[in-house]
Amino acid sequence: MPRTPIAVQQPSDAGALLARTNGDAVNNHEMVNNGNTLLIIKNGGGASINVTLKYAADKYGRTGTKVVAVGTTEEKVLGPFTKDLYCQPDGKLQFDLSAATSVTIGAVSAHP
Repeated sequence: MPRTPIAVQQPSDAGALLARTNGDAVNNHEMVNNGNTLLIIKNGGGASINVTLKYAADKYGRTGTKVVAVGTTEEKVLGPFTKDLYCQPDGKLQFDLSAATSVTIGAVSAHP
């Protein structure tokens, strides 16, 4: 199955409501990453979750992950994400959730 896309919003000086997407721990997620993108994870669930960010292959073909814990009822802002380290060949950052019950996700970037 394809990953669930997260729309990246561009706020303005007039303000904007953060659009959120429900977490999907089955298909996981991806979003366009311009190097200035921030990911907002809100865990409204009863247990801590992990967000696993996938690194892009380096010039030697190595890959890896970075895991960030989001505690019960916490909201964390992650990023920005360096393009060389995090962008897959299609320019998207991929990330997985260990659980998705009561988890919502938003993304913002001040630059296109």
